[in-house]
Amino acid sequence: MRLAYTLLLTAAVAATTAYFIRPASTTSASTQESAYQRVVDSGVLRCGYAVAPPFFQQDPVTKTFSGINYDLIMALAKTLDLKVEWTEETGWGNFIAGLDANRFDAFCTTVWPEAGRLKHAALTNPMFYSSAQVVVRADDTRFDNNLARLNDPAHKVVVVEADVTQELAARHLPKATTHRLGQDTASAAQMLLEVASGKADATFAFSGLLEDFNKTNPGLLKYVPGVAAVQVFPEALAFKRQEMALVNMFNGARQALFDQGEIDRLVQRYGLGMYATPPITKP
Repeated sequence: MRLAYTLLLTAAVAATTAYFIRPASTTSASTQESAYQRVVDSGVLRCGYAVAPPFFQQDPVTKTFSGINYDLIMALAKTLDLKVEWTEETGWGNFIAGLDANRFDAFCTTVWPEAGRLKHAALTNPMFYSSAQVVVRADDTRFDNNLARLNDPAHKVVVVEADVTQELAARHLPKATTHRLGQDTASAAQMLLEVASGKADATFAFSGLLEDFNKTNPGLLKYVPGVAAVQVFPEALAFKRQEMALVNMFNGARQALFDQGEIDRLVQRYGLGMYATPPITKP
């Protein structure tokens, strides 16, 4: 009797122990399918995007996409034998949340590698480079050939709060008064309109944005004559911060396109202060 009781007790303890030390559920976060595996298995890249001509734009009638970012993504996808699904229009302020929520696999409008993005997303090597220049009203000659004249508290420069434009103003025009727009309402077009309407004296425009603005608002604004670009920026694609396998895959595809001359052809097609490699400053 005592032996039977002992065997029964031992079996019960073993069963209880096995219950508590069994492996964690296979549905844990650590075993969820990665975006990389999903893209490779399905052959489909789901893209989030932001509309910002000439980088990325959509025809209001045909709904077709165009722009250097669109052409770039389609060329990368062809190299990698992937199909592209344009899943969600979003913006620079919330694309990281979209990546983290797995609403799309990549943010397919290129971004600059700012501190917040480097901390919370995984960025590729530069796909190409763009430049920032100072814009004033077309009839304003006060700063021609001498940007230092704009660096004065008497002059207003339009920037967006917590944006690279605010950093540019602090770096290149620290004495000028900043006319700040909130991130929730600001756009490149709004910044240019603030200058055109006389609410500010100048702002920063990035490759192609002023040219696009001038198509519908001719004769209002110009780049400051005789003043070069204040800065050149690398343009990268963004992925969820854990997805380094996807980043590496797209870095390799970009290198293949560069070796084939396709990146040069893209920037030549769109021009407007874009470069395949960083421009070299002459001494």
